[in-house]
Amino acid sequence: MKDYYIENLSGNHLHRVYSLADEPVKIYLQGEIEFIRARISPGDRVLELGCGYGRILKALASDTHITEGIDNAPGNIELAGKYLDNEPGIKIHRMSVDSLDFDDNSFDLVLCTQNGLSAFGLDPLIVVREACRVTKHHGRLFCCTYAESFWPSRLQWFRNQVDAGLLGAIDETKTGNGVIACVDGFRSASMTDLQFQEIASALNLVVDIFELPSGSLISEFRYKD
Repeated sequence: MKDYYIENLSGNHLHRVYSLADEPVKIYLQGEIEFIRARISPGDRVLELGCGYGRILKALASDTHITEGIDNAPGNIELAGKYLDNEPGIKIHRMSVDSLDFDDNSFDLVLCTQNGLSAFGLDPLIVVREACRVTKHHGRLFCCTYAESFWPSRLQWFRNQVDAGLLGAIDETKTGNGVIACVDGFRSASMTDLQFQEIASALNLVVDIFELPSGSLISEFRYKD
């Protein structure tokens, strides 16, 4: 799935995905941003994994904290340079989420937004382990996914992407139970609260899970005291 995003859903194509958001999806997307913004403190160093073209980083930009993002798609890095042109404080790096070129204990907050753990196409346990490595001992890792309650709006959003020619036709025989599959090989799954809890247990972490009314399921991972 990582290659699909790089080849078909990065840069201007990814920007187009978000331009197709209807009102429920806009509320869902803004809900994630507001949740995260409320948890950033002055002086924090914040990292977003899979930051795309910088949509969330731009919304979180502030003079009171340091904001950085990483992505592995050249199209996203190129578009971010234009999209964030007036945000010189935001740093974008090209790298993979399973091999972060940062020192241990570097960030106060690490963000994996917009269903990243599923979209990366990697073992979520590996991604969370690496993200925690670069998180400070008293820092936090936030991972966002789609809540089950958001399924109708999520499915419609993906149908809109199909109609716009961004995805192949939805394979109705393989779509359901939190998974959207297309005939061209695209597949979008989602995480569950049980999966978040299993990751926390395997890595000896504490996790708190929040379901937002807007449709996000968000896990907050942190080290045990």
